[in-house]
Amino acid sequence: MARADRALRWAEASSLRPTGVVTRVGAGAEAQALRSAAASRDNLAAHNLRVVHARADGPALEPLAEQQKRMRQRCLMHALGPAQLEQLDAAVTAAPPGTAVAMLQLIELCVADSAFRLVIVDPAGRAALPPAFVEAAQTIFARELVADASPDEWLSVPLARPHPQRLGRSLDRDLLAAIVDRDDTAARSWLAWRDRASLDHTGGFGEVAPMLFENLLRLGVDDPDMGRIGGIRRRAWYVNALLERQATTAVHALLRGGIEPILLGDLPAAACAAETGSVRPIRAIELCVRPDEALSAAAALARHGWTAGRGGPITPRRVDEHTWQRLVREPGLVLFLHWRPLPQRCTRIVGSGAAHDCARLVLDRAAVATQSPTAHLLRLWAQRGEPHPGHQLRTLCDTADVLERYSHQIDWARLWSDCAQLELLAYGEMYLSALPAVVGEPGLRELRACYPG
Repeated sequence: MARADRALRWAEASSLRPTGVVTRVGAGAEAQALRSAAASRDNLAAHNLRVVHARADGPALEPLAEQQKRMRQRCLMHALGPAQLEQLDAAVTAAPPGTAVAMLQLIELCVADSAFRLVIVDPAGRAALPPAFVEAAQTIFARELVADASPDEWLSVPLARPHPQRLGRSLDRDLLAAIVDRDDTAARSWLAWRDRASLDHTGGFGEVAPMLFENLLRLGVDDPDMGRIGGIRRRAWYVNALLERQATTAVHALLRGGIEPILLGDLPAAACAAETGSVRPIRAIELCVRPDEALSAAAALARHGWTAGRGGPITPRRVDEHTWQRLVREPGLVLFLHWRPLPQRCTRIVGSGAAHDCARLVLDRAAVATQSPTAHLLRLWAQRGEPHPGHQLRTLCDTADVLERYSHQIDWARLWSDCAQLELLAYGEMYLSALPAVVGEPGLRELRACYPG
């Protein structure tokens, strides 16, 4: 427990440290050298590392207008208000194209719940981030940033995760209670939410609508929008069936190549929920293999139509410096091939034991490896550090789902120890405190037992 105690003390002091650092270099080779140096350091393994070229477009990039549209969508998923989003959007629109690209990357990294290190490749020396924009980003995303670091400072300045209070202040507790409470509190919370909000203007509503529908139906709530919410649930059921078939094909392709993957993400929970007639939306297929199997796994999947997206093909250097590759298949299907189950390179901090701890799931009459409930919770909470945001309500609903199904199988002492190493103790505490006491209190008691005071 000594190492975890040190990590806890370090986390308690994290409020004194910045949560993101940015530097500019003149050439791509300099940026790659910085990235490689950072990727090799275990103490930076929980940080997002990003290199962006200050240009408006290029063969591997979306048009600037599409990048800006994607930024707005991600900010809505992060529950930014209209005024905040308009402020960021106006700043990006007013900037020169190369600077705008760098600004969009900074916004994306600020959305995630992780410290980050951003390198801007700027041969012309014109893509400095405007101070007013940096100040706005710090205020809107509740972060402390160092926006003009030297390359040496970029590598050496200690960073911390942003404080989870920035999530709590935007959490819609009425909608959460309508989904996860199991008594009249849910019905009252739903009415309170309906009085001030709408389905059309709630980011990420589709990800939680099936769970909301099932709970309101169980409570006998009669609402004009129940038919619409039920329609979202039916569509999620259809998409789940499609993705489960595609996942089964991908798994069998790997098994035939002598590779046994681990199912990650939404699919295991969706499959378990389906056994009781419930629906948990699957956002993408996620499979994890060993790092030394990544290239072979990508080749096996390519033979079944899964090809690399904008990130390019998997290379040995990518396996060393990254944790996953996005693969695509027509029509519009996405598969994330992981070779480390935790985001960034966090497995290097907590070790592979907890992250790879496996259970078994029957998928199309075949037993497939998936994560244990303990490993699933660790990954669920750590995923908030990815620069691809999920709706925070979904994170909390998924946490509640794991706890309600597998509470007696969770190794809380190990989970909290691993969270301490990843600076996730405060996040885990916030998630459990937001849930009904009957769901979250057992884990909170274990937290207090492991870390008194």
